[in-house]
Amino acid sequence: MKAISFLIVPLVLSSISCFASEEDPFAQIDKLLERHVDEQRKSENLVGLGAIVIQNSKIIGLSVSGERKTGEGVPVSHQDLWHIGSITKSFTATMIARLVDRGDLQWDTSIKDVFPDDKDIHSEWNDVTLGDLLSHTSGATPNFSLFVSLKHPNAGSERMAARESAVRHILSQRPDVTPGGTFVYSNVGYTIAGVIAEKIAGVSWENLIRKEVFSPLGIESGGFGAPEDIEGKLSQPWGHKELFGFTKSGKEDNTPIIGPAGKYIYR
Repeated sequence: MKAISFLIVPLVLSSISCFASEEDPFAQIDKLLERHVDEQRKSENLVGLGAIVIQNSKIIGLSVSGERKTGEGVPVSHQDLWHIGSITKSFTATMIARLVDRGDLQWDTSIKDVFPDDKDIHSEWNDVTLGDLLSHTSGATPNFSLFVSLKHPNAGSERMAARESAVRHILSQRPDVTPGGTFVYSNVGYTIAGVIAEKIAGVSWENLIRKEVFSPLGIESGGFGAPEDIEGKLSQPWGHKELFGFTKSGKEDNTPIIGPAGKYIYR
């Protein structure tokens, strides 16, 4: 299920001016949002779409359009859980920023700082920093191998070990491009950053997100993985993808190894 509310909100906000003569310029925002969400979903041929507008920590607009599973006619609702995919990266960056603020990490903490004297790591990774990783300029390849993507280790120490193993394999090879300059959007880079946080804090990325992001913000509906559809009764939205020109639904999800880059649900 793709969520592209970030494309819709600017359209809505730019349309508010047409209501400037009203006493409350936001009185019609739900109608505006509803129209834009529905139009965007149809134009992009999406199964379901949701968008929200927040101002000064208050929700001033919320709308959804479409269905939970293609062809089933069960509409999405305001209470549904949504898999936010790569927006997870902003949560990972926020968590790391809190560790930096406390002095546990620095933006210029390097691979060599975290893996000192590790001869299995290619020397060209040594000076790559957290700042490089989080800004997609580390030289890391966009994605892990198919072999890694098929792994689904259990939460806790098993997942931490699998995540570090996948990262160490990447670090044992020369970076795809010279670090520190070229922008290459990378799920791998954010996973490396997540492993750095895990090693410094001594707990899993999932627990760090709970402690440093969920808890301070009072997020009670956040979780990890695809929304659970209890007993297949379409109680939550399913995931969808294009396959040979057709929209296919399924319960598959990204490997939890790349959690720091994109595996997360939120209402």
